[in-house]
Amino acid sequence: MTREQYEALQDRQLKRFIAEEVYPFHPYYGDLFRKHGILPRHIGSVSDLRHFSELFTTKTIIAAQPEAFVVQPTPKRVFLSPPRTRPLVLVARELARAGIAIPNLLFDQTLNRLPSLLYRFGRVQLPRPLSAKAFLEYRYAPHFPTGTTGRSTGGVPTVFWFTGVDMARMAKLGSRYFSLLGMGNLQPQERRCIDLFPVSIHLADLFLREVSRGVPAMVFPTGGGKGIGTERSLRVAEASEARLLAGVPDYVERFLEYAVDEKRNLSHVERVILGGDAVGPKRRESIIELLRKCGAMDPVVIASYGFTEAKIAFIECVEGAREGGVGYHVFPELGAVEILDPDPNSRGEVCWSTIVGAGTVVLRYRTGDHAAFSWEPCPACGRTLPRIVGPITRKTSDMIKNIAGTLVDFNHVCEVFENDASVTEWQVEIVGDKNAGERINVFVALREGIDQDAVCWRLVSAFKTAADGLAPYTIRVFSHEELVVRLGIETELKAQRIKDLRKEA
Repeated sequence: MTREQYEALQDRQLKRFIAEEVYPFHPYYGDLFRKHGILPRHIGSVSDLRHFSELFTTKTIIAAQPEAFVVQPTPKRVFLSPPRTRPLVLVARELARAGIAIPNLLFDQTLNRLPSLLYRFGRVQLPRPLSAKAFLEYRYAPHFPTGTTGRSTGGVPTVFWFTGVDMARMAKLGSRYFSLLGMGNLQPQERRCIDLFPVSIHLADLFLREVSRGVPAMVFPTGGGKGIGTERSLRVAEASEARLLAGVPDYVERFLEYAVDEKRNLSHVERVILGGDAVGPKRRESIIELLRKCGAMDPVVIASYGFTEAKIAFIECVEGAREGGVGYHVFPELGAVEILDPDPNSRGEVCWSTIVGAGTVVLRYRTGDHAAFSWEPCPACGRTLPRIVGPITRKTSDMIKNIAGTLVDFNHVCEVFENDASVTEWQVEIVGDKNAGERINVFVALREGIDQDAVCWRLVSAFKTAADGLAPYTIRVFSHEELVVRLGIETELKAQRIKDLRKEA
């Protein structure tokens, strides 16, 4: 499809979604629309959303009233709200529950040519449709939760709900995602995946399992370090001859380091999907090198970008993952992406609006992530799907912090350590308070056989530049294993790279 066709599809779906689902059934946006005099007819296209700043939504707003963002129809509104055909459809479902028997008029000639064994079944019985009540529950009843990490909301996760229809839609995307991975032509028995994501309310874990269910593909959920453990996960990966690994970047790297130490055979692995955190060039190269040491011939590391509020994740195509910097393919029929306040390089804040589905629904959700958005055909694979193009930087409170009167952008600080080849692991700790003084401690693990003093001085200088003149109070060198434990790579949902302990001081 062309850009114009995709945009026309988005406009149709948004217009229907606002009129039939959001305005009548959404507690938060329904009240907001009525408060500001916004009617469904005022939003006929994605571009119309830009006229309503009242619709801007943030993590803080959702965290304060998460249940208000769940689509909640009532019997009265179901029958009085558009479309007008909805009551007729529900009544027809109830009538159809009696069963439908189709005479053999159309099939007599064909069936008469078949053996009597086949013809003796007589009438063809169609399966009974869901009752009106069961259909509404399938479409609207919260079925499965995912949740945020809580880093931006005081450590309290915010729950987002999926309904049965949301889960089914995600499963239907399976073949398209496996096509992006370059694994669409594999036989079902060859589609084997080791799921190293935490088995919890983690979006990536649900996404991987549902997408694989729709292909179908065999998925072995291990739960990572918090589940069955690294040793047993590795045994499963080796014994199953899985072609796909998926997990959080820090844990996948740790998993492969352990595999190298144990001299395990992972020669069957072709793809690695990373989600839940940013993936820099150094980490991508490190994972590829570790896989090659385990026997993999031509592994490809594919990064993903997602956020719980979208209830979906976007991935690189396999060709783009090899080239790097191409971006994450977006399926435009699921939601609309805006770039707010773009700079001269067309980079701005990513803003997401859901245009299909039920459960938890958000409009004009401000992610706090800054990136570019392109409708141009992918230079790597040629697909006409739009792309979110990185590098993606976060401009939220967990990455922009005021320390001792200096506003520090930790996106730049992260680059200091992620791009230094001498650093294998790192952690930044912020301690103290305004009265006793705030300070930064840095902990690093370095490669063997290097001048540690020289590397530490280099890191301090680079840190000072990245932090607008603020230097770390101390920098300490740990062993790789010690820092893995401090980071919680095998015990936490995400590695604790930046720990703000000032509230506890």
